[in-house]
Amino acid sequence: MKRSIFRRSLLILALLIEAPTLHAAARFEVVGNTPMFSVDASLTPGQTVAKLTRSLLERARETRLILDFVFNGIGVESITGPDGNLLGLYMEPVSALEWRAYGWCYSVDGVAPDVLADEFNLKGSESIIRWFYGYASRIEGHWQTQCTPVFRP
Repeated sequence: MKRSIFRRSLLILALLIEAPTLHAAARFEVVGNTPMFSVDASLTPGQTVAKLTRSLLERARETRLILDFVFNGIGVESITGPDGNLLGLYMEPVSALEWRAYGWCYSVDGVAPDVLADEFNLKGSESIIRWFYGYASRIEGHWQTQCTPVFRP
């Protein structure tokens, strides 16, 4: 009896020690002017969105889901889709008083965090990590919006 309780306790302890390293699955999506690709991703608690993103973009390039990408360590600078369309940093004058700055933003479970991708640590319980091409509006010298998606289904 005591031996059984001891073994059970060891098993529970082993599971608790292993728990932080268990990998959970989430959906990783990239959306430009249209949806570009979506894959299942293995999450590790404590891993940053930046680290996960870089590895998945490298795999997407290897498997030709995208042609290329530029990643600067804190986020995505550009992605070239399989059709050759490059989406990257871009400034557009809308009027004499308004400008739009385009670039890549990310969201975790539908929320765009106020931190860079290399500062966002995953818990491992996330369902959807989405990079989307968006813009920020600057009117009369003041930022009005940020990370407004370009593509809306």
